[in-house]
Amino acid sequence: MLRIFLSSTFRDLKDERRVLLDELTRALDDVSMENFIPDGRDPHQACIEELRKSEIAIFLISPYYG
Repeated sequence: MLRIFLSSTFRDLKDERRVLLDELTRALDDVSMENFIPDGRDPHQACIEELRKSEIAIFLISPYYG
């Protein structure tokens, strides 16, 4: 199964993110912060590690993306 890494701002793209995640989870193994389990790793490092394991990355960009 393909792994998808989804990155976006949360506050302003919350609705768009939820719709996309709902569609992705029907067919693919998505990786998003909603599915991360705290394990002592720095959140930034955890994101980079999960991104490296993914075959596809989707970035939802808005003016607030930092």
